[in-house]
Amino acid sequence: MDTPNSFLFLCLGNICRSPMAHYLAQDMLGDDVFCDSAGLYGETGSPATADARKAMRLEFGIDMSKHIAKHLNKINLNEFDAIICLDEEVYKHLVNKVPAQKLLNWHVEDPYYYDYNVYVQCSYEIRNKLLTLKPNK
Repeated sequence: MDTPNSFLFLCLGNICRSPMAHYLAQDMLGDDVFCDSAGLYGETGSPATADARKAMRLEFGIDMSKHIAKHLNKINLNEFDAIICLDEEVYKHLVNKVPAQKLLNWHVEDPYYYDYNVYVQCSYEIRNKLLTLKPNK
């Protein structure tokens, strides 16, 4: 895959993992790269969970307060160079719909039913995976 200039991060509800990945990637990769996120299910229009927002703010200084959940069916997948699934169910949903060279499967455990510390662990797991995308300059 050539160096991607746009990334779409997907999870189930777009309120925990995918927005954390979206905001972390934008912060790490800079303004020359476009990042977005969406969910396969979930309630469109919801904010990121309080623990996701708190983890991003306290651990990385990133403000996710403006995040609004979007559904995958509102996204044009062709606009992205790389589509990163943070959940196996999302990957299985897209595997025959998206060219293999632009689809990545990162399984990241869903922190939704757990406490704040699990969100922190999740955010660092995502950050470590994102480091593999950052070009060496």
